[in-house]
Amino acid sequence: DAAPRILDVNPAYEEISGYPRDELVGQNPNILKSGLTPPQVYEEMWEALRTRGAWQGTFINRRKGGELFYAFFSTVRLGEAHEPAGYIGFMRDVTPLVRGQEELRRRLAELRTTQRVTVRTLARLAEYRDPGIDGHLDRVTYYSTLLARRLGQEGGWDTTVDEEFLESLQSASLLHDVGKVGIPEGILFKPARLSRVERAVVELHPVVGAELLRRADDRLREELGLSRTFLTMAVEVALHHHERWDGRGYPEGLQGAAIPAAARIVALADVFDALTTRRVYRDPLPPAQAAELIREGAESQFDPRVVQAFLQELPRFEQAAREY
Repeated sequence: DAAPRILDVNPAYEEISGYPRDELVGQNPNILKSGLTPPQVYEEMWEALRTRGAWQGTFINRRKGGELFYAFFSTVRLGEAHEPAGYIGFMRDVTPLVRGQEELRRRLAELRTTQRVTVRTLARLAEYRDPGIDGHLDRVTYYSTLLARRLGQEGGWDTTVDEEFLESLQSASLLHDVGKVGIPEGILFKPARLSRVERAVVELHPVVGAELLRRADDRLREELGLSRTFLTMAVEVALHHHERWDGRGYPEGLQGAAIPAAARIVALADVFDALTTRRVYRDPLPPAQAAELIREGAESQFDPRVVQAFLQELPRFEQAAREY
C-alpha cells in the first residue's frame, strides 16, 4: 500500500526471499534490505514512481537466512501521483546472471591485460635491436593518440575515431616497427648514409612486420570467428606507415585516402619523433624546426587533415619532445 506495507505476495516471492507469507504481510518492503544497495538507487526509484509512475532496477537484497542475492525489481504506481493507492511489483532473482557478468568482466580485464603485455613484449623486440631509440615506441603511441583524438573532436575526417579505434591504434603504433627485427644490425646501426642496396633492405621492414603480424591476425580471426582483431589495424600500420600522401612512399606506393587512416596518423607521429631525437647518423632537431618541416610536408608526405590536427596539438607535442 502507500505506507508502504506489504499487502500480499505470491509463492515465488516467498521462495526467493526465504520468508513465508505470514511473516511478510504487514511488513515494510525494506525487510529485504541488505544495506549494500547505494541509497541513490532507492531515491531514483521513488522519484520515478512519483513522476513517471513506474521504475525498474536492481537491488542487492538479503534473504531471511542472511544470504545476499541480486533482485531485479519492476514496479508501477497504482492511482494518482498526489494520492497513490499503492504499488505492485515483480521481483526476479538475477544472481546467476549478475555473477556471470562479473566473471565475464573479470576475464575480459585479464584478457586486455594479457593483450597489452603481449603487444609490448613483441614491440620491444624492435627497440631492443636499437638502444639508441629508447622510448621511441611509447612516444609514437602518445603522439598518435593525440592526433587521433583531435581528429575525432574535429569531425569530418574519412574515418570514425571512437574508443575502439583508439584502443587498436595504441597497439598498432607500438608495433609499427616490429619488422626491424629482420634488418641486419650492420645496416640498422650504420652511422653513415646508406647505399642504395642497404636502403632497399631497410625498406623491407614494413613488409616483414606486416607478414609477422598478419600470420597472428589470421590465426586469431580463424580461431575466434571474427572479421577483425586488435592486430588487424597493426598489420595495416606496419605495412603502410612509410607511404606518402602523394603516392611516392613505400612499399606499395599508395596515395591519398587509399592509405589506411591509422597508418597516416602513425606516419606523422613517427617522423616527428625521428626528427626530434638523436640518431646514430644525426643530432636531433628542435621541435619547432621539426614542426615546420611537417607543415611543409602537408599534401606531399602527409595527409593534410593529420597535419592540421598536429598543428593544433603542437604545444603538447613540443612539451613531450622536451620532457621525454
